[in-house]
Amino acid sequence: MDYIRWGDKEVSRVGFGTWVIGGNDWGLQSDSDSIDALREGMKLGFTHIDTAQAYGHGHAEELIGKVISKHREKLFIASKTVCRPPHKIEQAVQLSLKRMKIDYIDLYYIHWPSSRIEYAPVMEILQKLKRQGIIRAVGVCNFSVGQMIDCMRAGPIDVHQLCYSLLWRWPERDVLPYCKENRIITITYSTLAQGILTGKFPYDFVFDKADHRRSTVFFEPDVWPHVYHAVSEMQKVTQHEGVSLASLAVQWVLQKETVLSALAGARNPLQARQNVSLLDSKASDSALKQLTEISDDVMKHIPDSGNIFRYYP
Repeated sequence: MDYIRWGDKEVSRVGFGTWVIGGNDWGLQSDSDSIDALREGMKLGFTHIDTAQAYGHGHAEELIGKVISKHREKLFIASKTVCRPPHKIEQAVQLSLKRMKIDYIDLYYIHWPSSRIEYAPVMEILQKLKRQGIIRAVGVCNFSVGQMIDCMRAGPIDVHQLCYSLLWRWPERDVLPYCKENRIITITYSTLAQGILTGKFPYDFVFDKADHRRSTVFFEPDVWPHVYHAVSEMQKVTQHEGVSLASLAVQWVLQKETVLSALAGARNPLQARQNVSLLDSKASDSALKQLTEISDDVMKHIPDSGNIFRYYP
């Protein structure tokens, strides 16, 4: 595992994403598997743990709270809440603290923008909590440049978490340049494109009814054939390189200048071990260039839908 220093913490460049362990959007998930995955990941080197109140309606936070007490001061813990009226933001933060049984959160995000709420008053509350030491850094997630500008009227944004991968490069158009210009660190989610960039999906498959992925842009009938072909071409690169596609995909993202950490989820200890080893074998410049060329081509067939979920709160 590679690390970057953030204040007094060593932040793992691959973060442990906990959406799947919330248990409500990825099909059936065992709490015991989730707890074992967290324990295994921390034992092997994950220090960055990312969660949200929306993951299982707080259940992911509760599971984290069961296992982190002995490791807290080494961990960089991030959580999120939906964009809600300012007077409810502090309540949301306190609820996250209670669930995880901690007294501060290293990074706290507004999870999604909302057309119904003004951003500056919300950010003012988060800036107040930052000054009090209840949260250490303020972040936004899935925000456009215009929405970030609105937020920054109330104070600086420390981190922007965004969907970014070989199969979703729309942030390169304006969001990533804006973050670079304004010294906003970025953290990526869906770095493996909802698992597609592990190469595990056959052309024909059926998702569990409770799995949200069946409604994402990648799996739409007019998009999936192009995505599947691109992944097949990427796998040829990995075979020549002797490195897994997942490893190359994560390293491709982490080479970007503003990216601090890339998130990867784990259902069980095996997946946690696999994610810890994603940076063990270093990709060559030639392999990363070939992946970019394949990505350039497939991006012509992936619509700029705002986000991969077509979710517009």
